[in-house]
Amino acid sequence: MNADDAGSAWSAASTSGASPAINFWIWGGSHSTVSGSWPGDKVTDIETRNGKKWFVKSFNITTSTDVVNFVFSVGSGTPQTVDVLDVKETSFFNISNSLDGSKYKVNVTTGINRPQYQSANSDPYYYTLAGQRLLRPAKPGVYIHAGKKIIVR
Repeated sequence: MNADDAGSAWSAASTSGASPAINFWIWGGSHSTVSGSWPGDKVTDIETRNGKKWFVKSFNITTSTDVVNFVFSVGSGTPQTVDVLDVKETSFFNISNSLDGSKYKVNVTTGINRPQYQSANSDPYYYTLAGQRLLRPAKPGVYIHAGKKIIVR
């Protein structure tokens, strides 16, 4: 969970602050808020992923129908986000500075982005069978170019 882009109302949850914290109100499936009262459980654990800091909390999804629902807020319970419903997998929540009524919207990213592949045909280089990259073959031999074997005589 990250609120760094949400604006000054979320300054207590800024991961660059002196003692950042955010509250998670949790319900659904086999999950509930430990404290049992609003504004929920204070979370201070932070991890860095791809250069960005995130508040982290883990949940065990125990069945195919198990889910976790969230509302995020700071210590007083205000401001707060819209309900984030039916979370079943590893997710990254980013509180935006956009409102839905009086509640802040949450952008959700799940899973890992797919790797980007470069087409072999777009690579201008030749490669020896030992893996050495060349701009052009200088002597006869077998090379790999544009994903194909090339014989230079």
